[in-house]
Amino acid sequence: MQASLKKKLFVVIIVLLALSRFLFPESDPAWWKSTDDIHDEAWWAENVRRMLLGESWPGDAFARAWAVGPLTACWHWMSFKLFGINYFSLRLFAIIPSTLSILLILFKKIPGFEDNKRYQAAIILAVLPTFWSLSRIGHTEAMLSFLLLLIVFLSYSNKRFIWLFIGILMLIGVLFKFSFVYFIGALFTWFIFRGIHLKKIILASLVCFFGGCLCYVIYFSPNRQEFQ
Repeated sequence: MQASLKKKLFVVIIVLLALSRFLFPESDPAWWKSTDDIHDEAWWAENVRRMLLGESWPGDAFARAWAVGPLTACWHWMSFKLFGINYFSLRLFAIIPSTLSILLILFKKIPGFEDNKRYQAAIILAVLPTFWSLSRIGHTEAMLSFLLLLIVFLSYSNKRFIWLFIGILMLIGVLFKFSFVYFIGALFTWFIFRGIHLKKIILASLVCFFGGCLCYVIYFSPNRQEFQ
């Protein structure tokens, strides 16, 4: 009974650490975070801000955000519409997925990982300085990390059509930031070494590839002049 109570208390502590990312979201970045790339959070959202203020659409110097990360720009547009143009709505893009990443590790069971291992991994991620700092600024890393974790956890499932969904998640990652394609290669390599059936891997890759081709034809190609 006492061991069970300690486990529940430990889980509560991890949940509180995860949710602490919502505290004072408009504060300055952590002191240990390099400021060399801090302007990137403005780069991702500046064109959306100008759109909502009626200043431009989208052909300005920041329009490339719609090319290399259209879903990121869409997220900021919805966030600004709901919560106003401020640091809180800008940084929700990192706060929400970083919190979900910790909760996913904490509560989602996968074969070969005992509860203690999941708790240890969750609390390490919750207090890791680098992850904390990236959870508090409007960069894309927290979102991409969450999508990677979600794909990894789903790959242990035997549910029907799960690899179709994994392919869709890979495409979503690319649409949040194009550099996610590098992680897809690493994921496929890991899937192969894990001994996952090749048909499943091919299905996910085809869904991601043809989905990307469709997005190019419908979205990227007609607007390529605006994105230059």
